[in-house]
Amino acid sequence: MASDLPWKLAQNIRDHAMIQGEEIAAAYSLQKPPVDPFLVVHEERCIHAEGDDLANAFDGCLEYLGNGRFLLAFNTKYDQWPHNGGHHPKVRFTVAHELGHYFREEHRNRLKGGGPAYTCFTEFVVDPLMEQEADCFAAGLLMPSQLLAPIVNEEAEPTLDMIKQISRDFDVSLTSMMIRWVRLSDFPCAIFSLSGGSIKWGWVSDALAAKGAFRKLRGPIMSKDAKTFSQQGTDRYREGRGLGMLGQWVDTDARVSVCEIYVAIPYARHVLCFLTAPEDEVAGDDWED
Repeated sequence: MASDLPWKLAQNIRDHAMIQGEEIAAAYSLQKPPVDPFLVVHEERCIHAEGDDLANAFDGCLEYLGNGRFLLAFNTKYDQWPHNGGHHPKVRFTVAHELGHYFREEHRNRLKGGGPAYTCFTEFVVDPLMEQEADCFAAGLLMPSQLLAPIVNEEAEPTLDMIKQISRDFDVSLTSMMIRWVRLSDFPCAIFSLSGGSIKWGWVSDALAAKGAFRKLRGPIMSKDAKTFSQQGTDRYREGRGLGMLGQWVDTDARVSVCEIYVAIPYARHVLCFLTAPEDEVAGDDWED
C-alpha cells in the first residue's frame, strides 16, 4: 500500500546497512564471537581512534580531518559499569556505530564534502535515519546473522537467561542483543523500550510484520503488567515477567496474547520489554477479526 512505502523504504535502508556490517565482519574474517570492532579500526589506516570519559557530551563522534583521514572519538564513561574485556559492550557498540558512518558511502561523502561531524548517542536511542543506519550496521558487524541466526531460531520462546548468555558470548548489551534477536527470529516476537510511562520505540519480527503487525505503538504503556514494572524505575538493574495482548504494543485488532519479559537498564535509563506470541495464535484464521 502507498501508506506503507515510507516505512518499507526506511526498513530497506536499515536492512542494507545491517547486511553491510555483516559483510565487513566477513571481509575482516571476524567470524567467531565476540567480534572486535577495534580490529577493523586498526586495519583501516585512515582512522585514528581516541577514547575518554566524556561525561554526557556524546557517545561517539566521527570527524573528517582532511587528506583522507578520520577521527573516531568514543565515550568510555560506560566502562565504569561491570563488563568483560577491555571495554563495556556499550562502548564497543559505539565504535561499531561510528564505523557504520565511515563505511556507509553517503555518510562518508557527506563528511568529506564539508558536512558536520557525526556526533551522536548510539544504540537505538535516536530517530534520524542516518543514525539508525549506523546502529543497524553496528548490529550486523557485532552479531552477524550467520553466527547468531541458528542460535536465535533454536527456541520459539527463549528465556531471559538464554538471551543474557548469548549477549555475553557476543560481548554486546542486552538492548543490542534483544533487537538483533527480534530481527533474526523466525518466530513472532518483538522488543520495546519503555521510559517515563511511555513506549519510546520498538521492533517486531518478520513473523509479525508479515501479518501486517509492523506499526509499533508509541505513547502511554497499555499493558498493565508492563506499566507496573516500569513505574518502579531504572535506578537499578531489575528483571520481571508479565502477560499482555499484542494489540497493546502494535496496531492490530487481533486477539493475540503475549508473554512479556522486562529488564530495567540503569545506564540507558529505560525498561526493555521483550515479548513473544504463540505461533498458533498468530497463524490462526481469526487474525483479522
